[in-house]
Amino acid sequence: MNRQPIPNDFPRASRQGIAPRIRPALTFTNWPICSALLSDDELRYFQCEDIAIGVDVVATRRIIKHQWSLQMALSNIEASVIEAVRWGGWELTDAEVAWTIDRARQLVSNSAVDRETKPTALVLDQPTPTLFLDYDGTLHRGHGLLDEHGDVSLDSAQPMFEYAPLLASMLQPYPDVQIVLTTSWLEKLPFEQVLSYLPPALANRVVATTKGIKPRFGYLKDGSARTYVIRSYVFENHLKNWLALDDSVYGAFHLSTEILDLSKHLVLLDSKKGIGDSAAQERIEEWLVDAHHFQP
Repeated sequence: MNRQPIPNDFPRASRQGIAPRIRPALTFTNWPICSALLSDDELRYFQCEDIAIGVDVVATRRIIKHQWSLQMALSNIEASVIEAVRWGGWELTDAEVAWTIDRARQLVSNSAVDRETKPTALVLDQPTPTLFLDYDGTLHRGHGLLDEHGDVSLDSAQPMFEYAPLLASMLQPYPDVQIVLTTSWLEKLPFEQVLSYLPPALANRVVATTKGIKPRFGYLKDGSARTYVIRSYVFENHLKNWLALDDSVYGAFHLSTEILDLSKHLVLLDSKKGIGDSAAQERIEEWLVDAHHFQP
């Protein structure tokens, strides 16, 4: 289980006898733990980190689009953080607000350095057809349950990976299609075991996973974490021809950008049908034809 550690400089509320304003009753479907298992300090840290990241995003946009200087952006950080805290209704301590302000300034400064050392224009020009593949609600109906012995079963009592042969058959005419695994099973089981559930025709196509990409706390809360993770992989690898098969790829509208319309790439599946749905199969077939038609 991977839990992001709290930085040593974060002011832990537990040391001050402070309880969080709320403890959200959420289960994070794309996170290896649920919020009920997080400590009070972890919840408070995640919220402060999320506020700092949000302020960084806004400040960076102002620098790029409105030609703000770095100094101007940094001078506005304190007011932006206080506004975000007030808008969110969080009862943060003065120490936590101060930490969030410093953290936001650090992120904005780092972003400025990155823009100076990296190309400013992101070009999605990697043509290799890439399929982002979930397991639950995709290759079978229902979701996996892991027992104390490490054995996996489905909550739907349906056959596991019942649609894997179907996908293998659909991809067979297209040997250059690569697969990137997005399944949450990777958070509970070793990669080799997760891969072993696939038939060789699919397993041999797997080139990577998205396990190492951690979404912002805000995306976990609004259910768009999986979409954010996939988008991050796409940007990092400059993918041009890709499709995501998943029952949890929400947030296509607010995570789309000027250079990437996510709605064209996400197949949001019904977990009770998976890719057994004829409409989903049509989308896959259309993508396979289009991806190969436009390849150089």
